[in-house]
Amino acid sequence: RVGAGAVVRECALAESAIGTNAVAVGLRGERLRVPAGVVAERVPLRSGVSDGSYAVVCVGRGDDLGGTACFAGDLLTDDGLFAGVGPSDLWPPGTPKRCLATARLFAVAYVTRDDDDDDD
Repeated sequence: RVGAGAVVRECALAESAIGTNAVAVGLRGERLRVPAGVVAERVPLRSGVSDGSYAVVCVGRGDDLGGTACFAGDLLTDDGLFAGVGPSDLWPPGTPKRCLATARLFAVAYVTRDDDDDDD
């Protein structure tokens, strides 16, 4: 399913849902869900030699990466977004600007290597 106003580019998806006004770029897999208003882009991870590893970077479509501490319109420190996470968890002491771009946000999930990837 692809919601109204959504953009899907270079994806190989099955049984997945892309929400209203969401953007999906380069995603591969089954039963993936990109919520409304979220941008999800698959990017390669490179550390010397490419081994096919990648990450999916997610931001809110209207997020100002360098201006605010919001993700998809919600403050990063709101309990609804990351319950129990405070500013000291997100930014090291002395961070000159507390915004989305400087926050320590690394959601990690194990994904098997995509051996037939043509992106490299």
